[in-house]
Amino acid sequence: MDLQEEKSVHEQSWVIDLFKPEDAEGVVGLYRAIYGEYFPLPDIYIADWHREQVQNNDSYRVVARLPSGRLIGTVALFRSVPTNNELYEGGGLMVLKEYQTQNVAIQLVRFVCNSLPKMHNLGQIWGEAVCNHLVSQMLSIKNGHIACALEVDMMPEAAYEKLSERGQNINSRVSALVVFKAFDPDSQVVYLPLAYEDALKKLYAPFNFGHKFLRPDSNLEDGSNTGANINTMPGAGITRITVSQIGIDFASWLDRTHNELKNSGSKVYQVIIPLNTPLVDKAAENLRNEGYWLGGLLPRWFGHDGFLMQKTLYEPDFSKIKVYSKQGKEVLAMVKADYEKKLGCETNV
Repeated sequence: MDLQEEKSVHEQSWVIDLFKPEDAEGVVGLYRAIYGEYFPLPDIYIADWHREQVQNNDSYRVVARLPSGRLIGTVALFRSVPTNNELYEGGGLMVLKEYQTQNVAIQLVRFVCNSLPKMHNLGQIWGEAVCNHLVSQMLSIKNGHIACALEVDMMPEAAYEKLSERGQNINSRVSALVVFKAFDPDSQVVYLPLAYEDALKKLYAPFNFGHKFLRPDSNLEDGSNTGANINTMPGAGITRITVSQIGIDFASWLDRTHNELKNSGSKVYQVIIPLNTPLVDKAAENLRNEGYWLGGLLPRWFGHDGFLMQKTLYEPDFSKIKVYSKQGKEVLAMVKADYEKKLGCETNV
């Protein structure tokens, strides 16, 4: 039976199902169908990698399958945050073109945002909803996620070359709106960097978990050294620096790190700093002095919350960023306004 016959006979009989080891090749096939060979994470194209991810609980994957076993769509929850193994990211939503007029994507996202976390007792999930269209944002928001940050130009244009062949005009990097959903909200003590006190209070407003907000003591010093995870993704042209501990040496550490990354080929830099220490204020100021600007709030990034700052080595085009929700539009407005404040700042990268 060929594809057209299979569609006509079973058009309404696809089901949402949990990933099985024998699905791995089909998942790889979906990535190739959607992205060609341009997805910036090479392991995505290795079937055994997907099997190992599920076996090790590094990901929980859901598929949409026909009675024949053929996969027509998939989405997953996966570990992507080195500082919190309990925080899973939802992403990788893909549906074959011939099934995109059905509600495959809706049911996949509904399952991965609601049923799957409860099956595995997950306390929180997050996602990066691309901003070259509104579909993934809409699906996330309608399933209880809240926009809290904007990663400007975080995906390379090459990853969307396959879509461009289908008529979607994508000739630049693609931004992503960070969304978050908590299943077991808890209160935290949060130190707000003075330069971003108002912005962070607005970002925290939808997360009414009883947090206690404190203003940092600018005279506080800590004898410990800065500790961080540096993830450079050459295929994506991005470096993400996750600072697990802010030390008194943060300014000199930042200089050394920038010097080490000069030849990394990165066009986009992200730095995530913890909000549970008064030293976050000095760290934010050091980053601002290096040309970084607001990214937003990253709940539970360290178990406690994180704060994203970012910079690009070129002027981003905010007019290409599409946002769906009222909260998303407020996040975009805050990020854009802070970037405009930083125009003309020199960078040492």
